[in-house]
Amino acid sequence: MFTIAPTIKKNYFYQRKTYFSFLKRFKELLSPFADTYCWNLLLNHFHIRRVRIENDTQFTMAIIYIHANAAKHALVKDFSTYKWSSWHSIISNKPTSLLRDDVIEWFGSKEQCIKTHK
Repeated sequence: MFTIAPTIKKNYFYQRKTYFSFLKRFKELLSPFADTYCWNLLLNHFHIRRVRIENDTQFTMAIIYIHANAAKHALVKDFSTYKWSSWHSIISNKPTSLLRDDVIEWFGSKEQCIKTHK
């Protein structure tokens, strides 16, 4: 797992098309080489985790932290309403390059994943 959280001096994601463009490029360039469990695109930075996970608790907390980051930065009150997060892919049944099944299995079930994130 890895983390990239560069802070950009100006808002990189200033238009809706910028979010889509970033996600498209990520899928093209990184998905073939990196397993993605979760992500979150904020106005001036994004989160993708790449840190050495030393234990189960750290892995769980990393996933929750990334999903909750928009609320932490006061972009929304409830992280689950933030559009530019992998949270929606986790709880959806739509096709995704995200390792959704692994995340759901990690938490035990989709319902338990949702409960643990709250």
